Amino acid sequence: MATIDFEETPHGFEAWMMHHGAAKALIGCLVFWVLFGIGIYSAVQYL
Repeated sequence: MATIDFEETPHGFEAWMMHHGAAKALIGCLVFWVLFGIGIYSAVQYL
């Protein structure tokens, strides 16, 4: 399971993503990066 072949197993990968809640993961990642970016921007402004 270390390597995933996207071309040979698209359905398997999609099922895997659905099983692990791809939507929640993507939203969580997006929120994290937005907050992270705001934090970096704020820190740079104070330098």
